[in-house]
Amino acid sequence: MVEVQAPVVLVGAFERDNFGDLLFPIVSRRYLGDAASILATPVAASTQQMLGEQVHRYVDVVRNGAGPHPVWVVGGEVGGPHGELRHQSEFDEQEQGLSRYGQAYLPRMSALSGTSSSVAVVNSVGLRNMSLLIGTARLEAVTALRELDYLSVRDAGSAKLLSRLGVEHRLAPDLMHSIAAHVPSRAISTDAYAVVQVNEAYLSLIGPEALAAALAGSRHLVPLHVRLLAAGLAPGHDSIELYEQVAREFERQAGGRTIEVLRDNDPLAKVATIAGADLMVSTSLHCAVISTAYGVPRVALSNEKLTHYLRTWEEPGPVDVDPDDLDDAIGQALALRGSVGEAERSRSLAQRADESARAAAAAVTAAAPDGLAGQRRAVAATLAARSQSGRMRAADRMVPAYLHARFRGQQISRISRNLRDRSRAWVNESRS
Repeated sequence: MVEVQAPVVLVGAFERDNFGDLLFPIVSRRYLGDAASILATPVAASTQQMLGEQVHRYVDVVRNGAGPHPVWVVGGEVGGPHGELRHQSEFDEQEQGLSRYGQAYLPRMSALSGTSSSVAVVNSVGLRNMSLLIGTARLEAVTALRELDYLSVRDAGSAKLLSRLGVEHRLAPDLMHSIAAHVPSRAISTDAYAVVQVNEAYLSLIGPEALAAALAGSRHLVPLHVRLLAAGLAPGHDSIELYEQVAREFERQAGGRTIEVLRDNDPLAKVATIAGADLMVSTSLHCAVISTAYGVPRVALSNEKLTHYLRTWEEPGPVDVDPDDLDDAIGQALALRGSVGEAERSRSLAQRADESARAAAAAVTAAAPDGLAGQRRAVAATLAARSQSGRMRAADRMVPAYLHARFRGQQISRISRNLRDRSRAWVNESRS
């Protein structure tokens, strides 16, 4: 292995309050040994309170004179119409020198002279939304993928997409399956407790009252103190305000039992909370993954990304659960606790995640192949010609947005139909 001269640039959504994105660099760095690294996002940000260090703007880092920086995209859901740089509020195409149709968290190495000879790896990502891209945006994303020295995806849909594109890749579990080897579990409470996490979109759809009723009415939760945990407070994630509504309604219905809304924003504190729990109920992929890593029984609520991921890795516990079925699902999850099969599955997922991270670290700290810069300059010239100076047809802008809206609409319709059918069944049962 060749010693890295310039720091490895760890790329991710570190400017966002989402504990999964903030955990990726913490765990990824464990695989870099003595190699220096810095954090970078498309938009400069300070996350002193969450990560304790400055997060730099990606283009500023790779343009400096320290030599070609190896680049490691550390994980998360990347790619898709909403992941394009043009949707970043502070992005300036002319000033940064990047195409506005490039992916924010999947930088193309041939886009800038400072990365034309950089080794680049991507580990533990989901790419399924890339299927919604067309035109210049699709060309940018596919080219970025083809220029990688190592690529690992975490779900079957992403792997299938890459196979269709002919892009070499590895299918491996999310990096956070390995977290127990790096962050030992520590007791934070002597009380038995359940952790519940529900994202804002789902909670707004079913209503805080419905979740509170499901929690208060669960006989399996009676011995457990319920704690509401926010996986993140970035837009599109969780809501403390809605959690407080759930807590008030729960305490009204639960006959003297109380519920706690957790407010500690430290990502490692959230890991400790999950690791010490007796049960995890969530819509968050990383809440489910981390609970698996520490052997905590779990229930996966209805969430398309979470369901697809868990079915990729043959989750034995309850998946795609609606509030009306929560108590039965909790019983199923608790019955699996401590089983030999569950422990072996957790170890296997951790080992495969560890192997992928080691492969990514080995690739990103290796020497760049000879002639790489010349090849990438040629790619950049070809892309510039094909994209007609970065202009995009109106159809290329509108179609991905339409497809994404239709996809989200189908999700909401499915959940709404399910809730409506259950309400009708309840009414009919009450009348009979």
